[in-house]
Amino acid sequence: MSYFERSILQSSDAKDMFVEKFEQMIQQRMAEDAARQHLSPTSSDGKPSKRFTIPRDTHEFESKVQYNGVPVPIKVPTAIAPETVGDFSLIKLITTFASGHSRSPEQFQTHPHLTTSGPLTHPIIVLLNALLTQKRVIFLGHNQPSGEVAEAVLAACSLASGGILRGFTRHAFPYTDLTKIDDLLKVPGFVAGVTNPAFAHKPEWWDLLCDLPSGKMKISPKIESASVTEGIQFFQQQQASLSNGRSASDSSASGISGVMGMSVPGLSSHSNTSAHSDAAGDAAFMDSVMHSINSRHGEAAVRSKFRAYVIKFTRLAAAFEESVYGASAIYIGVGNPSAGESATSPLAASPSTSSTSPTTAIEHHNNGSSSTDPQLAGHGYVWPSEEARIRELAANIHRIEGWRNTRSYYAFISDLAVIYTRRPIKDLDLSHLHDRLRSLKLGSDATA
Repeated sequence: MSYFERSILQSSDAKDMFVEKFEQMIQQRMAEDAARQHLSPTSSDGKPSKRFTIPRDTHEFESKVQYNGVPVPIKVPTAIAPETVGDFSLIKLITTFASGHSRSPEQFQTHPHLTTSGPLTHPIIVLLNALLTQKRVIFLGHNQPSGEVAEAVLAACSLASGGILRGFTRHAFPYTDLTKIDDLLKVPGFVAGVTNPAFAHKPEWWDLLCDLPSGKMKISPKIESASVTEGIQFFQQQQASLSNGRSASDSSASGISGVMGMSVPGLSSHSNTSAHSDAAGDAAFMDSVMHSINSRHGEAAVRSKFRAYVIKFTRLAAAFEESVYGASAIYIGVGNPSAGESATSPLAASPSTSSTSPTTAIEHHNNGSSSTDPQLAGHGYVWPSEEARIRELAANIHRIEGWRNTRSYYAFISDLAVIYTRRPIKDLDLSHLHDRLRSLKLGSDATA
């Protein structure tokens, strides 16, 4: 199957998805056997041989392995996302730490990379941020089987990957002990599973400790502080210069001053306080995840949500890089918008008058032409307003800067180059167009 077919199969629960691929494979195998044995590829009644059967679920390839003369049935996943190793459950990992948080939320020691929503940041978001920013994470399972600890480590790697990012499992240690601590501490940014409680008393060994029996997480008091990068400084200066051009009433209040300690233009004092308190959208996201779990939507639905979350995070990072540095290393594709407009601003996505219809633009692509209808131009994430763009970027700025120097960031850059060559349409940002339909109030001509 192709890259896009595997992505569709991973996102679908239909058990007969791409069943024709298995039928083709069966016919090919039967023809190969017939060529070797000089037999007909079908039996006398015209039906396929019983040796080859169409699987009951196309997500798994069923076969048998002979072990000491005994056939052992096995199931091999047909579409595996990156960083997916072993049989684990994200639902189990999430409920382990979300249950205690929902009953009695415990405040975290604040850290810009980890607590993006303040001291009461959801523990799963803290774990996700720790993995994205390449922190040292330890899962402690005192008096628990080592298999339980290893499963939590592998689930955490898949959680942060979202099927998009790489570099977590390569530096994961599903189970380790004190005899290997010297080798472990040489690894910059690891995920390890242990059962010895002595690790809990050595905060210099880890940045985030996840205690499985209690369902609690703890940020190390000796964690390295987050440095103020040039990108953060420039973003603050950029927004400060914008605020100078605004009226005093608009620039006097900020919905994210608690996040960055700066005033942001366009945010009035009577703005929606609840929305500003969750500027990063993490609380709403976890509410959605817990609703899916409580509604028994299944493991695939939960994994799909985290995949969408990681995709959005990478798009926010690209928007931040373009806003601060003028270009992004994690974006390949459509050309820049017209001069004077931000690549991620709604102004850049505004439809303009053109005699070329969207249908004509698609025809140009099919004919090999790179000219694009102005109404289809633009790229990157789209916000309903400039105020929303500034607020969300400011809420994510620290973890974005923390991610930009990690293994997964550089692996994502190389992966994008490969994915771009497989894109059937290279001169249109389909995600950008979808965002415009979802976020902006467009006229009938633009939506058509």
